[in-house]
Amino acid sequence: MGSMKPELLSDLIREAEAAAVRSGIELLDVSLRGSGRAPTVCVVADKPGGITVEDCAAIHRSLRSCIEQAGPGARDWRIEVSSPGLDRPLKTERDFRLQTGRKIRIEWTRDGAPRQDEGIVRAVADGAVALEFDGQTVRIPLTAVIRARRPVQW
Repeated sequence: MGSMKPELLSDLIREAEAAAVRSGIELLDVSLRGSGRAPTVCVVADKPGGITVEDCAAIHRSLRSCIEQAGPGARDWRIEVSSPGLDRPLKTERDFRLQTGRKIRIEWTRDGAPRQDEGIVRAVADGAVALEFDGQTVRIPLTAVIRARRPVQW
């Protein structure tokens, strides 16, 4: 009775996307974990400047309302809304764009030689990230990026 129907998961994804757009949030992933009586809908979201607890709560409320409309068996379903985490690797233009104005640590190649730098993401466009470090802004093609992520500060 509590198992999730595929069409309901599609409805939940649409609802999560609509709630995110209303709040200026970008959905990075919506997935389903578990099965049986209490599956869990997992949403990973972010926005420039970072997602807040209030942002997560707004998406959660919207999804909870959608689930409750699905009927009594669905009320046991769990919802988890979270940020992607600080140590998540940055790979796509979207990943880098969400870091605009933030410091990142990047390993990349320049003229065939590996480099490691930390700098502030200033812009992302046309398959490249503009990174400011050592007082200058350097355009790094995403194809030259070996690894990039936000540095974790303790």
